[in-house]
Amino acid sequence: GEYSLGSAVSFSVMGTGKYPLSKVALFINDVYVGTSSRAPFTFSFTPSSIKNIQKENAVSLVAYDSVMNKGVSAATMRIIDL
Repeated sequence: GEYSLGSAVSFSVMGTGKYPLSKVALFINDVYVGTSSRAPFTFSFTPSSIKNIQKENAVSLVAYDSVMNKGVSAATMRIIDL
């Protein structure tokens, strides 16, 4: 998605599988932002607070289920006022 540098970004992560999700970690440009350990696995941040924020940013979500299987999802976040 597209965001301004000072805008609030919030989203929740959901997943289905054989085992329930136990935690989700957020990375932006390979910089760890935080972990959510309780459903609905919500994240909130302001792009200006992220180290190394750029015009085009790689967002990665690393999810673990209750038996520590790992899944990775990736997206791009664009900052429109950089």
